[in-house]
This record gives sequence, C-alpha cells and structure tokens, in this order.
Amino acid sequence: MQETDAREFKDNLHALLNDPLLAPCFSPKAKIKRESELFDSKGNMVRPDRVVFFPDRTVVTDYKTGEPAESHRLQMAIYSGLLAQMGYTQVQSMLVYIDSGQIIAL
Repeated sequence: MQETDAREFKDNLHALLNDPLLAPCFSPKAKIKRESELFDSKGNMVRPDRVVFFPDRTVVTDYKTGEPAESHRLQMAIYSGLLAQMGYTQVQSMLVYIDSGQIIAL
C-alpha cells in the first residue's frame, strides 16, 4: 500500500468511527457481540460482523470493501430477520464500506 493510499484509508476509517450513525456502536457502554453465529430454522448458520444491543434497539453491522452490491443488502436482511425472530425489537442494519468511508443504513 502506497503512502497516499494508507493516508486515505486512515482518513476514511477515522471518519467512519466518528460518524453519528456508527459512533454509538463503539461506546464502552454498549453490549457487543462480534462474529457471533446465528442459526435459521433449518440449521443454516450465518455470522454478522458485529451486533450491538442497546436498551431500545439492536444494530447489526457488516463491514465490506469494494462497491455496494445487492447481495450485501440481502445478507443484512437475513441477519435482521433472524434477530427479529429471536425476539429483538427495533433491529437496524448498517453496511459499512471501509475503503470508501460509506455507511448505508438499511
């Protein structure tokens, strides 16, 4: 990685961590599960990157590189649906594209 690429990546990461949508998910008070396995009714396993439990909502986040894709949205719908089936209310989803610094709230 060249110096300018490294600087851009670092700037994107800094902006992401300070974004009002994502910053609460890194609060020391938040209850966080990383790479936790979720199973559907057929026994299929999925593993979201991060699930954050707040008193009033649950936020599931997946980190990606490259361009946004419909398959990413479908993946998040599966995660959110499973969490809702487990009884979590107000499930929110976010796709975070690290290399572009983009957050897509679904």
